[in-house]
Amino acid sequence: MATMFKDIDALESFVKKAVGYLIFKNAGGYCCAFQSEEIFINSLQPRSVITAVNEPLFNEWKSWVQNAQG
Repeated sequence: MATMFKDIDALESFVKKAVGYLIFKNAGGYCCAFQSEEIFINSLQPRSVITAVNEPLFNEWKSWVQNAQG
């Protein structure tokens, strides 16, 4: 019984991430993972991301994060 709820929680988490991603992208947001890959890759694995509400801010923030990582 506990496994079933764990699976439901995982599915709920996946759906929330997918819906949030679609809403953000449809609103004109820009985003990528720290390694410059797409955020939504059909995975529940936690990843750090870079997001911004417009392209100039996104590019500036992405450059800053990548330079800080070395």
